[in-house]
Amino acid sequence: MKPIRFISLIFFSAAVCAAQGGPEQIVKLCVARLQLAEPVARAKWGHDGAGDAAIQDRAREATVIQSVKQLSKPLALDENYVAAVFNDQIEANKQLQASIMQHWREDGGPGEGTIPDLARDVRPKIDLLNRQIVATLAENAPLLHQPDCEETLGQLIALEPAVDDVFRASLKLALAHVCRP
Repeated sequence: MKPIRFISLIFFSAAVCAAQGGPEQIVKLCVARLQLAEPVARAKWGHDGAGDAAIQDRAREATVIQSVKQLSKPLALDENYVAAVFNDQIEANKQLQASIMQHWREDGGPGEGTIPDLARDVRPKIDLLNRQIVATLAENAPLLHQPDCEETLGQLIALEPAVDDVFRASLKLALAHVCRP
């Protein structure tokens, strides 16, 4: 089986630049965040080994949730809503990391490339995307209450280019609680 490959930096930049507003912006930011799963998996593979336990980082997850809750307060967002959205982001990213690592186990490793430093190279990008996602949730709150929100997100997920079925499933999970009743 061929390994999943992402051109993270290109997609990261393109997705953030292309995001102009509304549900499209939320999807693009979540895509960009998920595309960081490959460098995160590479760092964890190189540092902690190839086991599924390497994917878990409960301390980092708690830090992310606490951070986005703090970001939500001045934007008048319900911090429990934001926590639910980011729990989905985290679970989707872990799901994608597990798939990537499974491919690597089958193929004998991730192949050539440098092992990124999570703290220096990857987490600042994740933190930036987290801030942008929270701000986008606040800016688009009225749209996220619309009855057609879930249908709109589903259509955008289906139309998202350059993703495979595993990535698409992770994206669907990442967006699971974005629409509000």
